[in-house]
Amino acid sequence: MPIQCFNCQALGQKSESWKKEKICMRCAKRNDHTYKTCPVSDPKYFKCINCLGNHAACSKSCPKIIEAISKLSEKQAVKSNNKYPLFKRIDSTFNKSAKHIQFNSTPTLKLLAPLYTKTHNPFFN
Repeated sequence: MPIQCFNCQALGQKSESWKKEKICMRCAKRNDHTYKTCPVSDPKYFKCINCLGNHAACSKSCPKIIEAISKLSEKQAVKSNNKYPLFKRIDSTFNKSAKHIQFNSTPTLKLLAPLYTKTHNPFFN
């Protein structure tokens, strides 16, 4: 997820560096209240300050957040010199978990029925 200020809802900055007005992440009202005291509780009445869509400003369905995530992925791909960051992430996860797999050098087999020998086999009388 991209960095988002939860005071002004701007993408790309943290709340600690905030210098703007407060904006509610649910209803987009300015300097009135925060999301904790927002009178709008039904998600179908939410309003995003970033794209003016009908969702909270922190929603993963927000086109601005989706765009920011895409840009972050591209930056990370350039840093890691990988065109497919998802595959690299899966590959590194697999490699980390593969280190913990242990194989027995001598497999143990349990027989469900006793082996027949010449003395116990009815076909060899």
